[in-house]
Amino acid sequence: MQMTLRTKLRLAGYAANSLIRKPVCWGYRPMHPSFMNDTRAVHRQMLQQKPLFWSPYTMGWHLSCSPAELGQWLKDDRLTTAFSCWTFAPKLEANTEFEQMLAGQLMNLPDAGHRRLRRLVSPAFSPRFAESLRPFAEAEVAAALDQSDNNGLIDVCHLTRDIPSRILASYIGVPMASLADFNALGQSVMASFDTRAKPDIAGAERGIALLKQLMAEKRANPDDSFLSTLINHVEDGERISEAEAIGLLASLFAAGVATSSDTLNTAIYSLARH
Repeated sequence: MQMTLRTKLRLAGYAANSLIRKPVCWGYRPMHPSFMNDTRAVHRQMLQQKPLFWSPYTMGWHLSCSPAELGQWLKDDRLTTAFSCWTFAPKLEANTEFEQMLAGQLMNLPDAGHRRLRRLVSPAFSPRFAESLRPFAEAEVAAALDQSDNNGLIDVCHLTRDIPSRILASYIGVPMASLADFNALGQSVMASFDTRAKPDIAGAERGIALLKQLMAEKRANPDDSFLSTLINHVEDGERISEAEAIGLLASLFAAGVATSSDTLNTAIYSLARH
């Protein structure tokens, strides 16, 4: 995803103009040590003084209102969750299978496509599937803690990356023997969000081939598993396509593994400090 020089200049002009004309919360500096060391003070400021502000660090608007108010914003047709609709969003090419996968992520779909896909796949995300994974998840955590105990010291960041990935693999039905290819795909998806990182395209393509193989097996022999429900459920005569399913699974890497890891790290860090 590359920006042209003209787009970069327009973006710089947009940023400069926004700093002058739009409300800004200067305390909100994501990834800066001053913010990370005391997020609560900034969050209080946001809630009390800056329920809506523009951030030069993310080049976007931020809402910090009550859940009820936020719900009203999310229902407003003038807003969208699709990053690709942003005026300055880099054009996402779709020449390779990996690029097609990224383009098909939920956050890149227009609102109508987003709503359609969520409607089609909602049965696969029922509490029943998540609850069925509880024994596996608890066993994974216990085993990982036992193996990672180094004279009373544990690398929490390593655990919070590894455990969610293994649980997601189990949720989808990826054999443990194929975990390396699955993880390579997940790491490549996450690298696509970081301009400093370079995705492992070869690894990503192996992971995509693995997902296609698993889906083909569930098409031929459907059962009551998550993946089978995801690709075989029919709603109003429609079902999710293979490309849509792969794009959705890519979204799970970002929304499932990355957010779980970040939340766990933040929670453990906060508990250690307080």
